[in-house]
Amino acid sequence: MRPFKLTALTILIVTILIACKKDETLPSDQQMTPIESLLKDYMESQVQSFTVDANNQTTLFGNQGTRIFLSGSNFSDPSGGPISGNVTLNLIEIYSKTQMIVSNKVTTANSWNGNKAPLISGGEFRIEVTQNGAPVTITNPMYISTYTLNETNCEMRLFEGITDVGNDICWNLIDDAVVFITPDSIGSTGGGGATSGYYTFPFNDSYNWVNCDYFYDFNGPSTTISLTAPNFCNHSNTKVYVVSETENIVANLRGPNLAGSVFKSSGNYGLPQGLPVVFVIVTNHDGQLKYAIKQSTLGTDHQETITSLTDVSSLQELETILAGIL
Repeated sequence: MRPFKLTALTILIVTILIACKKDETLPSDQQMTPIESLLKDYMESQVQSFTVDANNQTTLFGNQGTRIFLSGSNFSDPSGGPISGNVTLNLIEIYSKTQMIVSNKVTTANSWNGNKAPLISGGEFRIEVTQNGAPVTITNPMYISTYTLNETNCEMRLFEGITDVGNDICWNLIDDAVVFITPDSIGSTGGGGATSGYYTFPFNDSYNWVNCDYFYDFNGPSTTISLTAPNFCNHSNTKVYVVSETENIVANLRGPNLAGSVFKSSGNYGLPQGLPVVFVIVTNHDGQLKYAIKQSTLGTDHQETITSLTDVSSLQELETILAGIL
């Protein structure tokens, strides 16, 4: 594995932070629906833990290639005093559409006009740092680096994750956070001059979840989406996702009411007509986990119907099934 180095430009701009700390708080388990709690528990089982000396410059490597650079002066205690000794860093990294589904971490953002909009994700991350079980303050930002084999995109931006009324994640653009692009010297350069390489961005004390994405820009008309599930499905026991087959996009569908088995896109969210997608239902019905997968192509005012679901023993098994399709 190649060593990670911060460029001089990155070090010079190490103090670039988002100016305001979010007011939103993540919901407690008591506020979540049963299916959301099940997905959250599975997500938490994927946490990777690292023990590091808070005063040492260190680069950590996640199982999926995420790199976290610590300068040796990132942390302080709640009163602002310096930290010494070991700290524990907990990382969740989500890259694939399959992981987004089983973690309930979709790629939907609040756009500039107040509507919901799709994002193309380069990775979703949560980092928590503690010492002896107590949270520490990130005084100076850590830097996260992700690698892409695809051509890098100069539109890539950083988004912060918050939860909406349905306890699902939604992303807000962080206006003043900079995503650095470092070309890979061994990558092949495309016709437009782009190359494979790294996206690197700050992670500071304001954040909980961050997402390295860009808005999905498409030509032509968009469509709203609805899906009718079996009658035993409702918004307490069921999650419904629509997944792009061509881009790293996952959206959830839900209706305006908590009752009923019709799930809809919301907040004027739309995807382009003609887009090949996969619909995924995940249900915990009377203690039995069930799922359905259906391929489709989006049309005008798209309506989909799924009449039957298949039993599955665990979310881990479902993840394996989805990974073979998406």
